[in-house]
Amino acid sequence: MPAIRQGRSIGGLTLTLTELDAFCRDLPGCEVRYPFESAPDLRAWCVGQRMFAWSITTKTPLAVQVKANPDLVPMLIRNYACVTPGYHMNKRHWITVDVATCEAQMLQGLLEDAHALIVGKLPVSMRLSLLGN
Repeated sequence: MPAIRQGRSIGGLTLTLTELDAFCRDLPGCEVRYPFESAPDLRAWCVGQRMFAWSITTKTPLAVQVKANPDLVPMLIRNYACVTPGYHMNKRHWITVDVATCEAQMLQGLLEDAHALIVGKLPVSMRLSLLGN
């Protein structure tokens, strides 16, 4: 079974929206998109035109939808109170993370894993350019 990454530590025990946004933007090739004109507060973090995470930035408590390895999703939901099935998403591939109750390092690891899942599906030439090769 694949392991969950331990994210690099920034911020405190949990992340603010600003820290979450900065962390995602620092991932190679990340672009921030607002995919729906009718929902300007829905922010999506994408790589290669594909979302790896999104959040409704005005909603309290802050939650982020994160792409996840389908083999890990049941374990994450079962073992971590801050993780629930993906909201309005394919529950096999997406999880919802309560940002206020999730330790920063765990959330960062989940975001890095989500980013890696998307990057792994990109064409080789795009992957290489993201890695600076």
